[in-house]
Amino acid sequence: MVDDQLFCLYALSADAADIYVAVTGKDQYPGTITQPKATLGAALQQARELRRLNDASIQGGIHIIIKEGTYALYEPVFIRPEDAGTKESPTIIEAADGEHPVFSGGIRLSGWRPLNGNLKYG
Repeated sequence: MVDDQLFCLYALSADAADIYVAVTGKDQYPGTITQPKATLGAALQQARELRRLNDASIQGGIHIIIKEGTYALYEPVFIRPEDAGTKESPTIIEAADGEHPVFSGGIRLSGWRPLNGNLKYG
């Protein structure tokens, strides 16, 4: 029984549309492994468009594959209920095999220096 389940998951994976995201990507790219998107938001938008068009590539689902790196979030990422897809065609957001991407809402600050004198208000 377990072997049948694994085979079924593998079959879904083989027929799924893959959208890649990498810190070296650009959101204008098509989301392939060699030309990945830069943000999860852009990948979700592409997935929504594939679903809207009922593209044949999504028959087994959509995999958004996030490559290694730190992704700075400058705005919230909205994952809508319809982004989940269906039982037959789910949307799966996952790290690339063996990789550990990080989504960070923090920003790096630089150029700090001590205050000379008193801070005056008003």
